[in-house]
Amino acid sequence: MNEKVLTPIFILAVSIAYEILADERVSRQEKAQLLTLFGKLVEMGVKTEEDLQDMTQKAFSYAAAIGIDDFIERATPLLSGSQKLSILVNLHDTMQVDGQINMGEREVTRKFQEAFQVDEAIVRGIR
Repeated sequence: MNEKVLTPIFILAVSIAYEILADERVSRQEKAQLLTLFGKLVEMGVKTEEDLQDMTQKAFSYAAAIGIDDFIERATPLLSGSQKLSILVNLHDTMQVDGQINMGEREVTRKFQEAFQVDEAIVRGIR
């Protein structure tokens, strides 16, 4: 997949897919978090249900096929500062949603934080 398809919304979807896949299981809470986040786009008329399903499937396929480090390297220059913060906030929400934070999830979030060059003090405010 080339960078032309890496829109900010797709980057967010793939980022969350990496977070959800980090512990090798998808909880009901994580699925609900994903649907809540992207379901808003359907409610606003920005995407259809079919678009949402397609984007979600493609995001998980992309996350399974492309290493996280390569993805972050490709995606980071395409995002604004506020988009990077939005991704970090959503990664933290997703990581915490099932009540169990594991090392894999922490590592995914840490990789994004470092690549986005977000100060630890700001991240503490997100938590």
